[in-house]
Amino acid sequence: MNTNQLKNIRKEKKLSQKNIYEGLCSQTMFSKIEQGEKEADQLLFYAILGRLGISTSKYTLVLTKEESMLSEQRTEIEFCIRGERWREGEEKITQYRENDFSNVTEQLHEQYLCFMEAKIAYGMGELEKASEKLKEGIGKTNQKLLDFINGVSLDRDFRLSILEMSQFCMFCQLLDKMGKQNEHRKELLIWIKNYLEKKIEDTEYKMKFYPMVSYFLALIDREEDILKCLVCCEEAIAFLKQYKSLLFLKELLELYQDVIKEVGIKGKEENEQYLSMLQFIEYSLITEKVEKKRPHLGAYFVGDIIKNTREYVGKTQEQLNYVDRRGRGKADPSTLSKIENGHRKPRKATCEYYFHELGLGQYDMKIATVIGGLRVQELRWQIDYMLGERSFNKVKVCVKQLEEELDLSFPINEQYIRWAKVVVDYHDGKVPLKQYREKLIEILKITWKDFEIEDEKKLTRLLSRMEITIYINIAQTYIEQNQYKRGIYLYQSLKEYFEEVYPMSGYSSYIFLCMNLEQALGLSGAYDESILQARRGICMEYFHKDSQCLHEHLYNIGWNYGNQLEKNQNEIKKEKYKKACQFYLEQALKGAVFMNDLEVIQLIQEKKKLWLSV
Repeated sequence: MNTNQLKNIRKEKKLSQKNIYEGLCSQTMFSKIEQGEKEADQLLFYAILGRLGISTSKYTLVLTKEESMLSEQRTEIEFCIRGERWREGEEKITQYRENDFSNVTEQLHEQYLCFMEAKIAYGMGELEKASEKLKEGIGKTNQKLLDFINGVSLDRDFRLSILEMSQFCMFCQLLDKMGKQNEHRKELLIWIKNYLEKKIEDTEYKMKFYPMVSYFLALIDREEDILKCLVCCEEAIAFLKQYKSLLFLKELLELYQDVIKEVGIKGKEENEQYLSMLQFIEYSLITEKVEKKRPHLGAYFVGDIIKNTREYVGKTQEQLNYVDRRGRGKADPSTLSKIENGHRKPRKATCEYYFHELGLGQYDMKIATVIGGLRVQELRWQIDYMLGERSFNKVKVCVKQLEEELDLSFPINEQYIRWAKVVVDYHDGKVPLKQYREKLIEILKITWKDFEIEDEKKLTRLLSRMEITIYINIAQTYIEQNQYKRGIYLYQSLKEYFEEVYPMSGYSSYIFLCMNLEQALGLSGAYDESILQARRGICMEYFHKDSQCLHEHLYNIGWNYGNQLEKNQNEIKKEKYKKACQFYLEQALKGAVFMNDLEVIQLIQEKKKLWLSV
């Protein structure tokens, strides 16, 4: 994030500094952060983004060793809670509290731990304790919100961080579980809904909380006005369907089915079918052994970045040494070794020197996909979403709008615009495959200047999200040319990057990669490997409350069984493959119809005629 961007966004939203910093840090610290004179630690930066109404997923962070360790410890705590390992989670929280928080915002770490303790208490059935922990956590940073929760009527014009909103929503959920304060619970839920609708423009932010609010308001409506409950369910289901989220989708679909039976009307069949598909996935495919939940966050330790990229470009510590006119080393090997191993925190100027020398461009601890204000960020998100939907005509309109508003003197902005244009041109048939690959490589070299497609070194250079996307696109061109070995090699190299080199680098790019690898393995004839990859993909998406590719994974499994059916001569195995193929294609069809994925619906119909008609 470049200097003054936070300030510009705040002013764009007509917010005072106090709206943002109150309860999080001092005005002096916040002013320095806005001016680029001081770096916010990870939790403070996320809290500031939340109060500005911006999703944290829009940024990749470069962390110090201490922050990187804390981030990993938080991920471990969340893994324990996900796996219902309550005692282990409590032990890890105790260990977390042993860290030295003298150089960071201690109240935010305590707030986070209160939230985790509340989740553990909730999981263990200790609802009163969970309620008290949530209140304790909220009170760490937002007294106004705590007063509102306790029933005090006051000026409610305050802003919420993601963590504050998460605790607020869980408190409302807890009130429902405890059967308490129906009227007050409704008032709190309506306030959250209005806040999201009127003050949050960021769709990703809204997606985190809107489904939960809709579900619990629907439950209250069921007691008061059952038809209103039905309308609320339908609106929430449509929202989740549009943005491909599983957050409370199963619960809403179940409530919807109960209500239509109670009212005695015929509901939407696709809702019942999708619920059936989700139930199959949950009871038959979800196992902790297949794939554990990956962190959503893109977080990198700066020492790893420097060390890994230095080794990738083939430079020694001595070669990075720089001595000024007075004979003082700016990057002497001893200092560099300490930085790489986390024994010394580098100054900003030193990091800028390393990044420049290693070809990583401008150093910034908060990296966005594009540089610009709120409208720019939302347009970029919409373009990515529409590309996933293959709505290329809509993409063209948004890219034109984005290009007019972006400062193209920033390399990452130029790279994004050129990439979006060439992807659309290729899918419109204006660019042949070979030229498309050449253009992708040219666009990648805007930021990765020494990139060579034939280079087979282990991929350890730091890659931006855009570079990862372009790299995957390049690999896909080989698959489309039936050069499976080369394409799969590139995918596997990037998979190793995520799993072995930068395991905290995030979920969204990783799931995109795994989907492409899954398809490539199947096309290459590695059917069993493709099926295993598809099962892992289903588990990852389900754990992340994501339905981007669920029905496509199911289709791929059916497709792989169909190909084995076609190529196998053993009658017993053929019958086994036929049954599996039919079952998974039927499950995939349920998802494709619900999501209105006409392309997959057509593919399923074609394959059923080919493999199952006899």
